[in-house]
Amino acid sequence: MDDINNACAAYMREVLAISKKHGHNVSKKSRRPNTWNVFVHQRLNDINENLAKGERWKLTEFVEAHKGTLLSHYSVLTPAQKMQYKDEVTQLHVKKQQTARDNPRGVRRNMEASFDAMDKEWIALSYHLGIKGFFIAVRGGVDDLSGPRLFFTNKAEKFACAVLDLEPRHLALKLEAFVITGLVNQLVSKCCSIIQEGLAIIIKEKYQNDIGWPDNLLPVRNPSSVGSREVLQPLLDALVTQTFYWIRLTDDQLVKHIDDNGMHQAKGEAVYKPRKKHKVAAIKSTIQENNGVDGTDGMENRDEADSGGNGDNGDNGEIDA
Repeated sequence: MDDINNACAAYMREVLAISKKHGHNVSKKSRRPNTWNVFVHQRLNDINENLAKGERWKLTEFVEAHKGTLLSHYSVLTPAQKMQYKDEVTQLHVKKQQTARDNPRGVRRNMEASFDAMDKEWIALSYHLGIKGFFIAVRGGVDDLSGPRLFFTNKAEKFACAVLDLEPRHLALKLEAFVITGLVNQLVSKCCSIIQEGLAIIIKEKYQNDIGWPDNLLPVRNPSSVGSREVLQPLLDALVTQTFYWIRLTDDQLVKHIDDNGMHQAKGEAVYKPRKKHKVAAIKSTIQENNGVDGTDGMENRDEADSGGNGDNGDNGEIDA
């Protein structure tokens, strides 16, 4: 597959070189948006919207039958309305272009041709002007499957190895990893910061209520466990615009909130985290505290305690001692 793509890219470069040599242009230039065409098409669509399939107007027939009316209505349009028509047709052209060319093979072929031209330009600049440098281009999202592209002059490559202590290929991979994963980490960090700022004002965090948390992200949880960038972006927007915020519950709401949490906890849901069990510290007796280093004093104290009473009283005396 790579050989086929390389052959296609080489063929396109050869075609461009031949066309440039003979003064021809093989690339198609799109025309500027025509306000009149957009106006006519919109009026035609408005009329055909309520008509059956076999009764709809053709464009040429519609223009011939209503040309006078269309011209009179078009002449009273303000510049702002005409600009709005141009914007609509421009957006439509962009959508059509993305739909027609947004396929992996076409994108890869276009990218290969563009970067081959950039490589040649860098070589020419380095040869004629003596400049040194490098460029690195990586994909901007996980949906893009293209690999990193890079160009280094000799001294730029030595700079990366000696100063940055990285091979050019490794530097490109680090940039790609930062672009792909750094966006998600940055969104998580921003969401956590805004949430913590709101929680810092609250004294009793367990007894507050959240308003505006996106329904598809319930229950409320750490942004790092929410999901991908597409899911985090609406959460960040809700936090920035303060459509999601915290409120203090009233006493009645607080009691109801605690009862509801108790019911959920009884059903087996992990609402409250169990407290850590504290170890009971052993109580040292005075006999152990009075023991000497070599143990002789302890034996003397025990003998004195045993000689101080008989039977149970002797045991009690040992404990009291």
